[in-house]
Amino acid sequence: MVRADVEDERRECGRKTVTIVVRLRPIMVFFMMWLRDHRPRGHGGLLLSALLIVAAGAVWALAARAARVESWLLPSPADVAGAFGQPDTRALILDNLAPTLEEALAGFVLCLAIGVALAVLMSASPILRDGLYPLLIATQAVPVIAIAAVLVLAFGYGLTPKIVVVVLFSFFAVTVNVYDSLMAVDPTLLDVQRTLGCAGRLVHPGPCVLA
Repeated sequence: MVRADVEDERRECGRKTVTIVVRLRPIMVFFMMWLRDHRPRGHGGLLLSALLIVAAGAVWALAARAARVESWLLPSPADVAGAFGQPDTRALILDNLAPTLEEALAGFVLCLAIGVALAVLMSASPILRDGLYPLLIATQAVPVIAIAAVLVLAFGYGLTPKIVVVVLFSFFAVTVNVYDSLMAVDPTLLDVQRTLGCAGRLVHPGPCVLA
């Protein structure tokens, strides 16, 4: 019975949150259009970033108050800030800080290795590009959260599934950005690269790595 009540509260919270977002959408669209036509320059960008953070916090607080649900379902910014001041919360964060940084760093290093390698291969071979690019896009069609349970079953509860999740989240962006950067190099620089003796060792749309 208690679980059913909790589920009802969650659904009600979701409905109220969606209603608030829908009502705020015209304002958000108008603001983004205004921002597009009035791009700040210099230090104005930093000021705008600060204002956006404050505005996001205000919208969050209004949504939490308008939803009228328990704070553990939809806490306000004040509730979150207050939780960080509790001793047990600080201890929990400190205990998990090092493992989280280790997982994130290991996943990012592996992501860089895979992403840069794939980008170099695709920039060097049109055939590989045509074969790999659709597969890269296909990997983004499946939400990572949908296969998280499969990763746990396959690799256990250790470090491996967490590193795989980090790689799946970020390697696509790394691969695409590195590939676009390699393909955007001025062809004149490729001629200079060959002139400096890179021909026969490493010639691709990018810097002369092995000179």
